[in-house]
Parts: sequence; structure tokens; C-alpha cells
Amino acid sequence: MSWKRIPGRFLRVSLEESFERFAQKTPQGCWLWQARCKKRGGYGILRRGTKEYLAHRISWQIQNGPIPKGMMVCHRCDVPACVNPAHLFLGTALDNNRDRALKGRSSSRAGESAPCSKLTAQAVLDIRASLMSSRQLALRYGVGEGAISRVKSGRTWKHIPFLGSAS
Repeated sequence: MSWKRIPGRFLRVSLEESFERFAQKTPQGCWLWQARCKKRGGYGILRRGTKEYLAHRISWQIQNGPIPKGMMVCHRCDVPACVNPAHLFLGTALDNNRDRALKGRSSSRAGESAPCSKLTAQAVLDIRASLMSSRQLALRYGVGEGAISRVKSGRTWKHIPFLGSAS
């Protein structure tokens, strides 16, 4: 139970009441979480006392009971902020990954398509061909020396072949 402040007194509020206050039903059928969401991923968060819980997991538990150990609560609708129990299902991490792949959402996001990439494919080719020091290359391309080292060794940007190599 949590407490709800009413002028002059506090009332206890059930988990279900707390939950329902923040779930907005949409015409598409999703119930979008209107309270706090994780910055990464957009999943809703429900705070109870000092603990935080993922809202879609709370939704599942309200409707279906405890989540078995090792299971994930997955979204059929692929909307992280959705807490509609009809849009949720239980699955393992493997099930969740397969579902993502079947829906065409598992791209490798390598190279320039990676969200934080600072280099281009041409820059990688230039770095690998360069005789400049890692420090000089790092300054030129605005990345760290470690990034230059990983590009030169092939630990990153693996999809870009080494030109002029005998392999």
C-alpha cells in the first residue's frame, strides 16, 4: 500500500489504484504509461516507497499473478510504454530476442548506423591506411586513441574489410 495525501489526512492507496492513475488508454488499444519512464528504452516506472518497478511487469502481476523466475514480460505491440496486459506475454530472453527478430527489429546497427558513431566507413579506411600515430588520428577524427587502436586492429568496424591485406 502507498499513501495518498488528502488535505488534512493521508489515505492508503492500493497498487492497482496507483497503477490505474498513470495508464492512459489509447484508441489503438495500448495503455500508455503517463508517469516516469526510463531514459533508456522508454519503459514505464512505478515507484513504491523507495523501490522502483517496471510498470509493464506490475501490469502483468496485477492481471496474472507472480512472474516466474527467469521470465521476462514482453510486448506484443512493441511499445515500451504500453502497460495493457492484453499486449503483454511471458517469455525467456531467447523468446524475446526471437520475437524481435521475427518483427524485423533486430538490426546490427554497426558502423555509421550506430547511434553514437563518430566515424564513417571512409574514415575507417583512411585510419587503417594511415602511417600517423594513434594520437594524431584521434585528434583528427575526434575520438579516443583506444577507438583508433580498435579500428586498426579490426576489433571494431569488422564489416569494413582491410584493403590491400593478403587474407
